[in-house]
Amino acid sequence: MQNANRFCFQKKFGFRQPNGSTFDRQIVVILGRTGVRIMTAFPSANANYCQGTAF
Repeated sequence: MQNANRFCFQKKFGFRQPNGSTFDRQIVVILGRTGVRIMTAFPSANANYCQGTAF
């Protein structure tokens, strides 16, 4: 989770499979203290994983 040394961003993305069906996933990206380096990224079932203001 985010803290004083991390930035947390989350967004819903839509994906399309080769057969034409679609599905949505919440993707979480954690950045380092400077906000430049990606520390980790992963799909999340929790729509409110990141704390603070939603973008």
